Amino acid sequence: MLPILEDLGLAERTNQGRVSVQGLLAWSSVCGVGLDTVPVEGKSSTEEIRNLYLDIASMAHRLGKPLSCRILPMRGLKEGEIAEFPGNPYLCSCAVLPIN
Repeated sequence: MLPILEDLGLAERTNQGRVSVQGLLAWSSVCGVGLDTVPVEGKSSTEEIRNLYLDIASMAHRLGKPLSCRILPMRGLKEGEIAEFPGNPYLCSCAVLPIN
């Protein structure tokens, strides 16, 4: 998995602008098992979220392997703003990503 909010290295690369949702999808096609704990903009529409899930389902079917998708819409946060989880030892602070 590519658990952005649970991996300090992935969180740091995301904060540097080196990770995108589309990049994570591409990585999932050759390794890993999908998107995990990915913070996305709170203003993401239902249609954008649905389309992302459809992309994952299509990839899983085409590749013949299970792919997960745990995205977390961060209410009130926009692209590049930092999602923080004070008091939670399991989640890292990380930049919010746009779905597209």
